[in-house]
Amino acid sequence: MTYSTGHIYKIICRVDDTFCYIGSTFNTLKNRWQDYRHYYKCKSGNINLNYKFYKFGIENFKMILIKNYLVCRENNSDHKHLKAYETLWINKTKSCINKILPFNPLNYNKSSKYNKLEKFITDYTEKCDEGKISKVELLEMYKEKTDNKIDNKSIIDGMKSLGYIYDRNKSSNKNRGVFIGLKC
Repeated sequence: MTYSTGHIYKIICRVDDTFCYIGSTFNTLKNRWQDYRHYYKCKSGNINLNYKFYKFGIENFKMILIKNYLVCRENNSDHKHLKAYETLWINKTKSCINKILPFNPLNYNKSSKYNKLEKFITDYTEKCDEGKISKVELLEMYKEKTDNKIDNKSIIDGMKSLGYIYDRNKSSNKNRGVFIGLKC
């Protein structure tokens, strides 16, 4: 095991101080900011943050170091300890727009299939909130993205285990259908 210095940072908007984004990296903050600029130009990456970049202009945002941590790593791809610190800061920050907690020990052993599904759903939350995409279309998009290697039952089982779908047999959800409770 080796030790590396990781950085917890906050991205804030100079125009609107009602929200922020918390992140972590082992790279320099300058390099991480370059990544965000690249994602912005290519229209990829974190949808929630990019939505704010497009709304206010990326030039109106800045990245601030919150704290450096010396963390234990099994290898270069091990981010668990740094993600735990990032999660602590997300939980401490009230105006944070992060949708997924980077580290959740209760969900840590979920299959990667469900982790990908959760990321896909939260990435498209903004589109659902704006009415640009329906929940049914969202499921179809996920099936296409996985080259139809996953069936509806697996998706629905995954969504139930992630808490995105309520039990439709409950009396309060009786007439609402299977997609009730989808977080979008």
